[in-house]
Amino acid sequence: MNSFEKLSDEIVLHIFENIDWKHNVQLRGTCRRFRRLSDDPILWNKHYSRTAQLIMTPRSSHSDYHKLYRISRNWSTGRATSSSINTNSDKILTQLHENYVFSTLRNSGTLFVHSFSPVDAEQELSDKSILAEFKLKPIADISIDSNLSYHSDGVIRVAICFTDKSFSIFSFKTQTNQLESHLYQKKPRVDAGFEKVLYTSLNSPYYITCTDRFRLTIYHVAIQPTFIQSYTSSIAYHPASIHIDQDSWNVVVAYITPSFPSLYSVAVQTFPLRSGDCLYTNANKDIKSARRTSRILDISISRNSRWIALAREDNVVEVFELTECLKEHSKLPTTPKYLSLRLHMTLNGHNCAASSVAIANDRCVTGDVRGDIKIWNLKPNTNVEDISKPFDLAESRGITLREHPPMPSMGVKQIAFDNTSVLSVTRDFMRVYKFDV
Repeated sequence: MNSFEKLSDEIVLHIFENIDWKHNVQLRGTCRRFRRLSDDPILWNKHYSRTAQLIMTPRSSHSDYHKLYRISRNWSTGRATSSSINTNSDKILTQLHENYVFSTLRNSGTLFVHSFSPVDAEQELSDKSILAEFKLKPIADISIDSNLSYHSDGVIRVAICFTDKSFSIFSFKTQTNQLESHLYQKKPRVDAGFEKVLYTSLNSPYYITCTDRFRLTIYHVAIQPTFIQSYTSSIAYHPASIHIDQDSWNVVVAYITPSFPSLYSVAVQTFPLRSGDCLYTNANKDIKSARRTSRILDISISRNSRWIALAREDNVVEVFELTECLKEHSKLPTTPKYLSLRLHMTLNGHNCAASSVAIANDRCVTGDVRGDIKIWNLKPNTNVEDISKPFDLAESRGITLREHPPMPSMGVKQIAFDNTSVLSVTRDFMRVYKFDV
């Protein structure tokens, strides 16, 4: 130990960086010098980057050292929080399916169903477009079933999660404008009442909820709702996006990982679903973080889980490609897979902050704080870093679907996209844009 204490600060920090953080905590208690060096923010940021993963709840025995995993005492300036999520009652929740839009206000007990013309190029959704109005319990989030086989002629399957964390699966009949409940899950017996559900995803027979404290809960909803597994993390940040890949039945989670001193990256994890249980292996603990960027305002995952788009605080939108690769030189009987996340395109077209993004198939729709909306083509290119070209149909309209004068009320808060229709949500209105495939 005497020889160790004689080492320079740089060498000691290098040693601290390459040992486990728990051993780091033990060493910091040996002397005042080690205690001072172990509080280095960059050191703890590197520890954080290596362990920034969701933990299965039954095995979540990690105890962070005085919350230093929140990037060394919250960067000492309070900058460790990502862009805030609005959980107030004025947060508009929307879902787009064919020629119907489901909308409500967060914490409101009223659900509206709008319809719009399949041929009009642009139309605003108002009171006249409301087909039906339903009184329910206060709503936390709504989601349309991504599994089209569960939709029948004239029936739309929708999941509604309530503020008490109970949820119900409904069928909306378009011919009679009726909403029928099929499945209902009561509020969890053991529940953190201070947590609020922010995101949900339904791809039958699986349903996922995610809270503001980043607790993911997975249910099987084929016949009766059945709890499968719960994951939690104290080192993942919002905004986030969750998606259930129907081809592989993987849960794909993209979320923010802050980096010292004021930059943000995106991390992605997958959790395979197997017959009412969740397989958790070492391969699924691997996280591939994208390069660090400025503050991220929105994240979107494509339905095929191939594309992940980030809308940044500046005027740039980054699109990453997520692929599975086989690990080389593995001694296991079956070669494990790991995630590979690479920058595919940088979309430079907005002249202000890109506030919202959505992806469908190989097309991306973006909106900014002044109300401009653009469509992009994400077809593979040999040069990954190439600046993409606007989608041809959008380019024929002057590159943008809609161009506004800079007004605060016109900023795009949400974008929904189903490859033929674009739903834009601002502070004052909802508008739908149609274009030919």
